[in-house]
Amino acid sequence: MCEVVKDEQYYLNNGWKRERCYVCNGTGMVSDYGCGEDFCGPKECDCCWNGSYWVTPKGRHVVYPGGPFC
Repeated sequence: MCEVVKDEQYYLNNGWKRERCYVCNGTGMVSDYGCGEDFCGPKECDCCWNGSYWVTPKGRHVVYPGGPFC
């Protein structure tokens, strides 16, 4: 069975929205602090992983269409 790959425009045309992540401000990276406020460096954003997330037509936030909720 062939799987049809849908592009971003398909989802935008069908009521999905793409939003900038508020946790990392669209960068995809956040500051990593260890115990005791020690700065460990940058780390990947746990909310979106890439700076943005999708909002389904029903208003649910997901990492990408068909992916996990965030």
